[in-house]
Amino acid sequence: DVSVSLSTTEAGVESDITVTIVLANALPADGMILVGFPPSFDPTLLGFVVTSSDITGDLDVTLENGVATIERLTGATTLPRGSLIDDLLLLTVKNPPVSGPTDLWTFSFTDADGAVIDYAEVEGDAITPGTLSLGTVVPANTAAGVITDVAVRFRLGNPLPRGAQIEISLPGFTFYTASTTADSALLGVLTVANVTGALN
Repeated sequence: DVSVSLSTTEAGVESDITVTIVLANALPADGMILVGFPPSFDPTLLGFVVTSSDITGDLDVTLENGVATIERLTGATTLPRGSLIDDLLLLTVKNPPVSGPTDLWTFSFTDADGAVIDYAEVEGDAITPGTLSLGTVVPANTAAGVITDVAVRFRLGNPLPRGAQIEISLPGFTFYTASTTADSALLGVLTVANVTGALN
């Protein structure tokens, strides 16, 4: 039995991962744990480490093709069937840049030769939307009832892909023209796809 929990589910931010394991079979002292990350996660951040006090012995980790191989070194002893490991930490990974469910995590428990003892595919936490910063809405003319342009500014927390949509809500405003001009930072042409609300 294996479960995965993220310290934060926000899209695009750094997160620590807690893995809880109940061993279905004994894990030898020289056995290994292979953690397969969903493709949208980035485990290659500088300083990626693995810690656990429940797994005896020193731990060494290598990363290759989205798989973290955890080897047990000096001081390791056999972990018997049914052992609870609830403090295996993977520090630190970068969450996917887009919200929603992720692909499955995979876990392989092997002997020193790589023969698989146990295997699990695990559903992790869904990713939640990232946070915009420096958001401002500034009318060109602030007098009540006048027709004015409105400048909307914000800083993205994650990349905005080609074809993406930006939804902006302006309560209390009546739209007289549905058009936009692009900030140079967007490097493209913006088109108003839909206007909901009053449009004169």
